[in-house]
Amino acid sequence: MATRRIRQLIIGGAATAATALAVISAPTASAATYGITGVNGLAHVGTTYTLSTHVGAPNAGTQVGFWVVNPGSSTVVSLGTVPVDASGNASVTWSPTAAGQYTFTANDDLTVGPNGGSTLGLQATAVPEGSMGGTGSFSAIPVIGGPLVALMKLMGLV
Repeated sequence: MATRRIRQLIIGGAATAATALAVISAPTASAATYGITGVNGLAHVGTTYTLSTHVGAPNAGTQVGFWVVNPGSSTVVSLGTVPVDASGNASVTWSPTAAGQYTFTANDDLTVGPNGGSTLGLQATAVPEGSMGGTGSFSAIPVIGGPLVALMKLMGLV
């Protein structure tokens, strides 16, 4: 009788362990976002940028929502929800409409709204991309022209 009871306990324990393993390894449609990229330096009003995020272990159906808070506003605006590609990336296009500080958030599809996720703060300028508003070229300045242009590119000014 004791042997039968021990056998039932062993079989019951094995079944419980197998169920727990199946639940732990079951795929989910969620994935954490890891950073937002797409703009180096300043953004320029009227220029379109592609903002991207990478997610860990994308599964079929995983989507990422992108959100922005515009300068001088506390209102959160959706840039859209996009599917994650086979490489685990999701991207959305954005064009600043005014100079100032923008704040972006990227969330996986199980997060409601712009809370949590990855964030990025980005400054936009009204100066057109590739221009300082003048008519000349800094690269034409003898000796320092080339380094000056390189420095301005690093700062996002040209």
